[in-house]
Amino acid sequence: MAVNALLEKLLNRDGLARLFGSAIVGQALLSAGNFAVGLLLIRYSDDLNYGRYVLVQSAILLLVTVQRAYVVEPMTVIASQDSGDDKRNMVGSIRTGLQRFLRWALLLAALPILPAWYAGGLPGEMAALIAAAALAGWAMLEREYLRSVLMLYYRPETVLKADLVFVSVLILSVVLAVFVGGWVAVLAALGTAIAAFAGRAPANAALRRSPGWVSGDASAYWSRMSALAVWATIGASIHWLLGQGYNYVLAIKLDSSAVAQVNAIRLLLMPVFLMTIGIKALLLPMAMRWDNEGGFVYLLKRLNQFVVVIALLGCLYFVALYFSADWILANVFNKTYDDYRLMIVMWSLLALIGLVREGFLAALMVRKRFRATAWMIGLSAFVTLTSMWFALDFMGAPGALVSLAAGEFLFLACVIYLAWREMLRPAEAEAVNVSGPVD
Repeated sequence: MAVNALLEKLLNRDGLARLFGSAIVGQALLSAGNFAVGLLLIRYSDDLNYGRYVLVQSAILLLVTVQRAYVVEPMTVIASQDSGDDKRNMVGSIRTGLQRFLRWALLLAALPILPAWYAGGLPGEMAALIAAAALAGWAMLEREYLRSVLMLYYRPETVLKADLVFVSVLILSVVLAVFVGGWVAVLAALGTAIAAFAGRAPANAALRRSPGWVSGDASAYWSRMSALAVWATIGASIHWLLGQGYNYVLAIKLDSSAVAQVNAIRLLLMPVFLMTIGIKALLLPMAMRWDNEGGFVYLLKRLNQFVVVIALLGCLYFVALYFSADWILANVFNKTYDDYRLMIVMWSLLALIGLVREGFLAALMVRKRFRATAWMIGLSAFVTLTSMWFALDFMGAPGALVSLAAGEFLFLACVIYLAWREMLRPAEAEAVNVSGPVD
């Protein structure tokens, strides 16, 4: 009750309680769907197929991350300050250009696959997996853009309906993949593409009705967004290296089974990680409003209150998971893993750092500190991946998580420092607007 009251105090007077509640429900749905998919693959397929599926999902996450940084976040910052017609023209024109680019990108990605397979340089299963992954990436980018537009228009209920379709089709597809057997990772990747296209349909229909799609020249909008987008994209891509690059280091240094082991334990914390993703999508509109209302210090105060509440909820989950892990692994996963308790502790720590970090990052994004943030992420990613390369030799798979924690701690410290420096800027810094310089 106390947590509910504090959330109500934080959100209701801003008219965001409904948005927050729907966003949390939506992320709970996605969390349940991803957990079900992971569980099916862990329990009913081998580590090789699950590890390959994880690598495909990590690559898709990179594509979504780049689109969010280069397109969605700058668009949100600018469109939130535009009138209704300007906002409608902006999201419609950008969508048209984005669709054209994605079609050509998919074609270019698919062209080398058939010759490489025919020449014997690529096994048939791997060729099919790459093709299915490319199709899934395209479909997920389409879906994610529509979700971001719906959130921009404060329509989380429609997002929830589209997510329900996506999750339902995804689970059904993976059930069929496991039942068919054979190329399970290929069929699961193809199922991801089908589910994303299915989830795209209700979102597109809702936006077609209101506010309606328009198509025009997007060059003016891209020029407005470019100052924000370049450094944001560099930072987000490097941050993907920090958060997902471990999968590829594990696959190179060890094997796909190690990828499966580490990510099976991560799956236990999927609710918290997906809640972080959902909160990240919600934080930017909230941060923009709070900054306009009371300035940067007020913004930090509200963000910190919000993040503390969510972090407390996460801690309750971590404790419950730690003491129930034996039963879950034995009876649900039907697997045993070495050092699983250590990996649970490390993943819990990483999830908690992520929750706190996103609050400070939202504040810095409002103030357009993309370049400085990108440098900090780059430093953290370098420390993480370099130390991981050697830690795997001494600690095995858990060494990846120890190195991730070291890099994330460094990144959090850097972000807090940047926020503190922003607080010390002269009073005129409160007047920062979208056309201002990017630090």
